[in-house]
Amino acid sequence: MFTAIVMLAASALPAAEPLPADRFMVRIAAEDKRLVRVEAEFALDGDTILMCPEGANQLPEKWATFVRGLAGTDENGKPVALSYAGGATWKIATPAPKRVRLSYEVLIHHDERPWPFGNKEAAYVRKQCLFCTGAALFIAPRQLREAAVEFQIPDNWQVTVPWRDEPGRKNAYRVANFEELAWVGMLIGKYQWRRTEAGSTEVLLAAGNDLRDAVDVCDRTVKAVIPAYAALYGGPPVVGGKPIGRFVIIANQDPDYPGGGGVFMRSISLMFKEPPTDANRAEWARIIIHELGHLWNGQSIRSAGQQDWFLEGFTDYLTYLLEVRLGILDQEAWLGVLASNYKRYREAAGKISLRQAGDNKRGHYDLVYSGGLVAGFALDIELRKRTDGRKGFAHFMRQMYDEFAKTDRKYTLTEIQRVAGAAAGADLSAFFQRYVEGTELIPLDAYLSPLGLEVAAGKELAIRKKPQPTAEQQRLLEQILSGAAVPAR
Repeated sequence: MFTAIVMLAASALPAAEPLPADRFMVRIAAEDKRLVRVEAEFALDGDTILMCPEGANQLPEKWATFVRGLAGTDENGKPVALSYAGGATWKIATPAPKRVRLSYEVLIHHDERPWPFGNKEAAYVRKQCLFCTGAALFIAPRQLREAAVEFQIPDNWQVTVPWRDEPGRKNAYRVANFEELAWVGMLIGKYQWRRTEAGSTEVLLAAGNDLRDAVDVCDRTVKAVIPAYAALYGGPPVVGGKPIGRFVIIANQDPDYPGGGGVFMRSISLMFKEPPTDANRAEWARIIIHELGHLWNGQSIRSAGQQDWFLEGFTDYLTYLLEVRLGILDQEAWLGVLASNYKRYREAAGKISLRQAGDNKRGHYDLVYSGGLVAGFALDIELRKRTDGRKGFAHFMRQMYDEFAKTDRKYTLTEIQRVAGAAAGADLSAFFQRYVEGTELIPLDAYLSPLGLEVAAGKELAIRKKPQPTAEQQRLLEQILSGAAVPAR
């Protein structure tokens, strides 16, 4: 795989395209990585400029909390009056000019306070590098189209971003729109990195120097996981209905953080408590597999509204199945995972529905993740039972990919029910009404029994095989774990 990349790099570079008129310059000095200076120039359609409307809702001023010294002029250098409208939004005095130039500073102090799901979702500084989301850095009009972003940084620094390279220019990139500008992760400074390929997808893997020895082991996992997901869904991750092409994985270590990941457009931000190794693979592989799964369920298959039980719980269900199929978990470990998730779901269930829990994902974490996982397991059994094992969860997710990812349409809960019913050849609306929209507890025993499994008696909830499972029950369990009998399209 590396040979093809080297040959491409050695061939003639494509002719440089004219730089877009809209552009951003990001300046960072080695002596103060927490101070980022930004200059921008862009066409203005209306009288409003803003930062990303998502991702910092716990702060009254959102991403603008960290901005200072914002000033603007028109394209002739005449000062433009900017008035703060709240919520990281500014109004430009009328009559607004056709083009605006901005200058401002961003203080990377996001990691000096608690951040929902960790600072990997926003920005943080390490000894030799800093991680930022575009949301933390950029102010622009929502209608932004085709802009250039350039970084002025020390000569021995580098930048890893998922944007398209600007031919012939160092540390310069091209973005397609406001969403692509704001909703990405990037690593800047000195760190380890690697360019590789997994299937048809180019991967840039960047890791802080405290994870120097982890790059190889993470790379091997990525190369196994991406083709496994592509085979399951029947295609690569897409953006706007088109293959994603390149994406980046950024990883660092924080001994005080339990570990986790965040997904942005064409980019993943990971934080590990301990450096990943082959020996502790079972502890960290789930994080990578789950976050890579969001490149399909979340970025490719997108919802028209909040459906976090589907986004997080169904991704977790597939994560653990892939761990079995890749040899990371054995069958007993998988049963332990299912039991522990059902226990957390059962303790949290009964007051609000799985669907409602996503309105406060942090406050109802176990309902969203564990409840969603159990719902995915139960749906898998429903599909297998009703089709004599011919169709299962993977078939359902593949159909979601075909209908919504490939066409760049957003789904609703009603359409989830429709696709599931089509896969089952039966009306499954009662399943979703009772267990997703309602507060009824999913009966674990009823869904274990067809697999020859049962809840073991004891203080702690555990799942075990029945003393004498039938051949049919064992066959169905094997189909669930192996993904067998999913018909090719």
